[in-house]
Amino acid sequence: LLLIIFFSIMIILCSCEKEKPKDDVIDDSPKTIVFWHTMGDSLQVVLQTVIDDFEKEYEGWKIDSKNLGGFEEVHKQTLAALNNKKNPSLVYCYPDHTMDYLKTGQLQNFNKFILDSELGLSNFQVECFNQTFYNEGLTTDNKRIFLPFSKSTSVMYYNSTAFEQEGLSVPTTWEEVENICKILKQRYPKSIPLALDSESDFFISTTKQKNAPYTSAMENHYLFDNQAARDNVSMLKDWYDKGYVTTASILGSYTSNIFGNTENGCVMSIGSSSSARFYRSSSYNITVGVTKVPTFDGYKNVSLFRGPSLAAFKQSNPEKEEMVWTFIKDYLLDSNFQAEFAIASKYEPVLLSSYLEPIFLEYLLTPDSVNYINILSSATAMQQAEEYYSIPVFEGMETARKEVENILLKVLKGTSTIDDAFKLALENCKK
Repeated sequence: LLLIIFFSIMIILCSCEKEKPKDDVIDDSPKTIVFWHTMGDSLQVVLQTVIDDFEKEYEGWKIDSKNLGGFEEVHKQTLAALNNKKNPSLVYCYPDHTMDYLKTGQLQNFNKFILDSELGLSNFQVECFNQTFYNEGLTTDNKRIFLPFSKSTSVMYYNSTAFEQEGLSVPTTWEEVENICKILKQRYPKSIPLALDSESDFFISTTKQKNAPYTSAMENHYLFDNQAARDNVSMLKDWYDKGYVTTASILGSYTSNIFGNTENGCVMSIGSSSSARFYRSSSYNITVGVTKVPTFDGYKNVSLFRGPSLAAFKQSNPEKEEMVWTFIKDYLLDSNFQAEFAIASKYEPVLLSSYLEPIFLEYLLTPDSVNYINILSSATAMQQAEEYYSIPVFEGMETARKEVENILLKVLKGTSTIDDAFKLALENCKK
């Protein structure tokens, strides 16, 4: 496991004009950095360590760290503040929310700092990022409107005990998955061999695995109506009708809830790498394995990722903007802090160097009944580092995700034909 991680990291690791801050930004606390996020108590404990370090290093400066609830609440309150010119300094947000922030004219372009000869990132610091994560926030006109903070990807959890009992090999292709589903269904008629937590992730990843388009940040955004995508929907419909597959939306719960019960539940479940702790299956005497999401025979794999990023906003004076950047660069994106936060959050670090931090190596070397699945999941995610696919960021990207999810659900349930489902999805995207 460690050799795989070390090898992967070593392969990947082997000046900008300053903009003037908005003069109409209202700032009642010129030496206080306001950081809005969604972190619960356990993550705030980890965050507080770097806040304390920052405030100790920069006497007189304070970090006002506040949990606003969920990501939608952060989005809502941030927009209200920006419209009133009372900008927060920094927010922990999803990429699509930055499109609304961009329209206010208050969003920082991080290139302003990254390319600065004194404040910026060195080439090595840039190379320490997973490059797909790093470039997710780059717009078509080369503005860097957000930076990655923590990410997760899709992995396949499987009942290793059932696989051994039935003499099955871990699948690497969808063709192999179909054959395994057929065998398991014959052996356990009441089971649903495969379960998907995210219908949209399945649609997007299988479309991209066949080198077909999904969306674009350019003018013609919605490209998902193509033969490859239609064939994949048809394939999943066939599996659904045979009782091979179900989804979280159809179940009404995460698929981890039916994982582990070979007789009546699922044997394979595709979910988030950050959800590994829910697959311990303490109610069943089984061993759980983790592997990459399959691809199609003859095609390269494509792995989707998700997770929060950091967006910063224009402040009333240049010094404060530079201090916000310092807090991000030297503290939130510090390699050791990223490792500590990843262990606490079960997300993946965005810095490849974090996998080599002593605290992370110790974590990998001390598996027990509680964290061994988290370790397997993290290792699997790391092996996919060069397979990540970044969904283009544009206004309407979440609409597209929702509509392709609807395509699958309508076709699986038999409430729409494939033609009608794709037609309606495109119409809804373009409204």
